Amino acid sequence: MAVQFVRNTHYMFSVGKDRLVKYWDADKFELLLTLEGHHADVWCLAVSDCGDFVVTGSHDRSIRCWDRTEEPFFIESWILFLCLPLLECAGRKREDWRKFSRLTLTIHLKTNIYQIPEEGAVALAGKRNLETLTATDSIIDALDVAEVELKRIAEHEDEKARGKVAEFQPNMIMLGLSPSDYVLRALSYISTNDLEQTLQKLFSAQALPFSDALKLLSYTKDWTSNPDKVELVCRIVKVLLQIHHSQLISTPSARPVLAVLKEIIYALQ
Repeated sequence: MAVQFVRNTHYMFSVGKDRLVKYWDADKFELLLTLEGHHADVWCLAVSDCGDFVVTGSHDRSIRCWDRTEEPFFIESWILFLCLPLLECAGRKREDWRKFSRLTLTIHLKTNIYQIPEEGAVALAGKRNLETLTATDSIIDALDVAEVELKRIAEHEDEKARGKVAEFQPNMIMLGLSPSDYVLRALSYISTNDLEQTLQKLFSAQALPFSDALKLLSYTKDWTSNPDKVELVCRIVKVLLQIHHSQLISTPSARPVLAVLKEIIYALQ
């Protein structure tokens, strides 16, 4: 509904229909603070010249003044504070677990993405947090949407076997693509130079569980039929093998997928 910068800085406040007042660092694309208090949509705000207080107006006809305190503020502590309610309900909702995973991934990227490798070591080039998080979010969302669609297809097949032949309505979000092609579309948007680093950050930070790594491997079998995607498949398989090698060789359900991929990749050489 409204956004305003603190004068002569790159910090800004925003308000909207979520009833929250948010404080942002526009340089690092980080949400620094969330202020709760309004009981309806927040329509407007005004920031003082020095940024020491903010006045907001809401649809509930309330006007609130938010004063800056002398208490030190650390972004990592704030992110961990946001994680606490998600930890309390961990396992109850998949959506809550995803939120927690993304928050912990943010901490991981902030502390590891700009590390300088040892002298003589070879490492992937670093990239900005916003770009990495956007790429990882697109992969997480694509896997979620594809999983839901596969369940809908299986339920439709069960109903069809029982004599209920209602026409299947595909998810419009998938733009007419199959679940496998929809995940491929999300990965194809990531540049080749950034793909390996994005996958490493995504799985090494445990933003995605091992079960999702198996799903991604199963999708790669379908993608090898497209000659243009062979390099992409090899890169994905290589990263997943590097990260989950011990789990893959000790998981019986992963062996059929690995055996098929081995035959396909060797046949392409």
